[in-house]
Amino acid sequence: MLGQFKWLLLVAMVCIVAGTAFAGTTPLKSVSSEGLLVFESEDGDFKWWTDTRIYLDTAFYDEDESVMGSGTKLRRGRMAWKAIVYRDWYAEFDFDLSEEHVEVKDAYIRYDNIFDRNGYIRYGNFREPFGLEENTTSRYLLFMERSQGTEMFVPGRRMGIEFACWDSDTRFAGGVFGPDIEDFETTDESQALSFTGRFTHTPVNDCEKVFHTGIAMSRRKTDFDNGYQKFKTNAETHVYDPRWMEAKIYDIDYWNLFGVEAAYCRGPMLLQAEHMSTRIYRHGDLPMLDYNGGYVSASFFLTNDTHPYLNKAGEFGRVIPTNKSAGAWEVSGRWGSVDFNDEDQLFGSSSAFTLGLTWYANPVIKMYANFTQIDNGYYADGDGHPADDNFNILQFRLMAAF
Repeated sequence: MLGQFKWLLLVAMVCIVAGTAFAGTTPLKSVSSEGLLVFESEDGDFKWWTDTRIYLDTAFYDEDESVMGSGTKLRRGRMAWKAIVYRDWYAEFDFDLSEEHVEVKDAYIRYDNIFDRNGYIRYGNFREPFGLEENTTSRYLLFMERSQGTEMFVPGRRMGIEFACWDSDTRFAGGVFGPDIEDFETTDESQALSFTGRFTHTPVNDCEKVFHTGIAMSRRKTDFDNGYQKFKTNAETHVYDPRWMEAKIYDIDYWNLFGVEAAYCRGPMLLQAEHMSTRIYRHGDLPMLDYNGGYVSASFFLTNDTHPYLNKAGEFGRVIPTNKSAGAWEVSGRWGSVDFNDEDQLFGSSSAFTLGLTWYANPVIKMYANFTQIDNGYYADGDGHPADDNFNILQFRLMAAF
């Protein structure tokens, strides 16, 4: 732990010294942009800012068979340094201090001046381009947690190199990836590579409505080509950290991921859905395995607000309440399911139904109230929990992202 903090302090000092060096040669002015404090030069060649997130969660559990402890938790305590240097280069270092340990999130360098600044190349640790909800930052999610219907499939953050480009209505991102940064030390086995790409198309995108579609594919190997992979998801809560859905599969040669996504936003209404599946090829005569999952969600602002769409990123962005004194109010609902039962590998199925109420006090402060019903199937007994267990969750979050 001490070694991690020493390394973290060194990175912080480097960022501060670098920012001071820029300021010494090029004057930087401070501005406020959507709740963020930004330091930038007049010509835009240099820009430096921080991204801080504090998520405070409280959850109450109505158990069936399992014993689940209600309480509070620091869900995220994030700090990121971000900088643009000499206009064409962007660097980001992001870490999380929650749960009493330091975890590196995004850590990469990006070159932005390709295709007339309508594309980039980046190298480092970041989310692979797979999935709409997965690639939407936690600051802008409709619900407190991402759906368990897709969390079993998404690759998450990995070390890799990615190329992306876009125009007014399409975006493509693809790359080659290795293990997560925390597993990047080689062993006696070589690191394996995976290939992932995501294409999105927005045939309608104007001031009144947005229609977003997308497709993603990935061909994957286990991190160190050892034939073992764990697929897991939480039950859309983290105060108590239950994993009824957990699949440990051996003798894997490779597996393919496939995902489709769609979203429609018109004024205060947002409809969104995703479906993901995987086909796992195993060694020898072992049969292939097919698993799938997904979700559908709907939300509606009770105030005169909407979710802005960011075509450059292929996701929906920060809500800026039109009423600065009262903020924005939104009601939402989501149903999702995941099925990891096939052939001789039976790991269970689960579905979740969530109702939500969200208050956007301003662009920085937001409060969630989510009620979720979890219905686990017969083989869903991960972490030693009883199978076929159903329960309810009432949870709240007060968050600041600045």
